[in-house]
Amino acid sequence: MGKYSEEADSEIGKATLAKIQLEDAIDLFLARKLISAITLAGAADGIFAGLLEQQGEDSTAKEIWKSVIDIREKTDFKYGGVRTEKETFNEWNKSRNRLKHHDGKEGGALLLNVFDEAFISIQRANKDGDKLGVVATNRQKYENWIIENICM
Repeated sequence: MGKYSEEADSEIGKATLAKIQLEDAIDLFLARKLISAITLAGAADGIFAGLLEQQGEDSTAKEIWKSVIDIREKTDFKYGGVRTEKETFNEWNKSRNRLKHHDGKEGGALLLNVFDEAFISIQRANKDGDKLGVVATNRQKYENWIIENICM
């Protein structure tokens, strides 16, 4: 029994939890509530990435990083700059983290493109979900919206 309700505790699998977060992120994205979409999609992707790592597989972000390293090694070109893996992941997740935490060095406002960040966060979560065989029930609605509003 809950402390404030009659409901009993319930067990939720991590993949199911991430799927629910991703579906909610997509709903928020389609409703143009982009800041919350970024946060939820980022949370879903964090869980999916952790589950993939636990299974010995790479997340989408990790695959991209490996491609950057491969290009650097094959061409001797500093593709993506000279940032380390940690610095790169911090940069890729910067907006998501800035929305969740206050950093006194930034002052009272953030500068970011909320549409792009929401789109990228959902894309990453969808890709990592795919690798786990987890697909958001509203994925097709999201993809239709993307085709109609971005690709056309």
